[in-house]
Amino acid sequence: MDSVLNAAVIGCGAIARKKHIPLAAANSHVHIKALCSRSRAPAEVCKAEFGCADAAVYGNAEDVFARDDIDLVFLCTPNDTHADYAVRAMESGKHVICEKPMAINYQEACRMVDTARETGRLLTIGYQNRYRPDSQ
Repeated sequence: MDSVLNAAVIGCGAIARKKHIPLAAANSHVHIKALCSRSRAPAEVCKAEFGCADAAVYGNAEDVFARDDIDLVFLCTPNDTHADYAVRAMESGKHVICEKPMAINYQEACRMVDTARETGRLLTIGYQNRYRPDSQ
């Protein structure tokens, strides 16, 4: 794989800082171009901590969805935002890696899957333990 995915992280709390951002920052095929948090301070901390010097910092997810240079969105937000944010991201042409749980109910999960099918975007949920050797 020679290509690079331009990524945005929405939600810069503990799961983003401990899992998603370090893994993305260490992957030469992922370039973090945007960090977003309702309070911009955690995004600024992540920008400094993980060496994302050229990443834009936002306080509103809509600013991320409006960018056409973002290929992939990591959703690390509160559970009740997952469905709406995932749908908006896919409708704006972005692939989505969503932290667990997928959604707060079956209907929202179906909406996410339906949107992925309709838009042709990839949607995955961060059930990391399924790939651990002891889970395999």
